[in-house]
Amino acid sequence: MGRTHTGAVELDGSDDLLIWFETPPERVDGAVFHLLGRSLCPAASTDFDLDSPTDGWATRGGPVGQQFEYQWHSVALPGFVGDDLALRLTAGPGCGRLGVQAFEICVP
Repeated sequence: MGRTHTGAVELDGSDDLLIWFETPPERVDGAVFHLLGRSLCPAASTDFDLDSPTDGWATRGGPVGQQFEYQWHSVALPGFVGDDLALRLTAGPGCGRLGVQAFEICVP
């Protein structure tokens, strides 16, 4: 997996970022995934795909524009049962190259 000149992780469709986190063992009715990113293609946006190999759901966020500054983008996550949860982040349709500066998951 490459890095951009700003230190962001570069996802280009041939790789993904696997994110593991722990939550309390009870059911979570929903959460929000926030991505600080930008498309790495000149004048073309891209989407991002997020799925859970442990819980069997998938969702898509975006479009993520090609601004010079990284911007926040959000996508709602479905409910899940806590404990260990894995999320897989990949560059989706569009230009297919995504720079990821940061992410956060907000659970109400």
